Amino acid sequence: MRYVKIAIAILIAIPLITIFYANRQIVELVILPETLESFIGLNALMGPVSVPLWGVAIGFLVLGLVLGFFWEWLREYKHRHEAVKGRQSKAELQAEVKKMKARENAGKDPVLVMVEETAPAR
Repeated sequence: MRYVKIAIAILIAIPLITIFYANRQIVELVILPETLESFIGLNALMGPVSVPLWGVAIGFLVLGLVLGFFWEWLREYKHRHEAVKGRQSKAELQAEVKKMKARENAGKDPVLVMVEETAPAR
């Protein structure tokens, strides 16, 4: 299994390294194009940044993954909420059953109570 994992990693790494090597030219990133820059002025805060093109690709890939994970986490909130409510309800019902059994077995012999609790339900 270990060799299969290594082989898959190599099969993924070779095309990625090839793509990164082919896109190693430097590009300049700015917040806004020059036409909008004259009106707003955001590029003055953070001037153009020079990075390799593969760095831009990896950055947007990571950004997409993070946004996707966050979106999925928000979308699954209702399921997590229902699970918590179900666990709370289960705990409350178990406590209530325990109280009812204690009331029902109040004057009985403890040995007989244990035998009745372990007996299969009919």
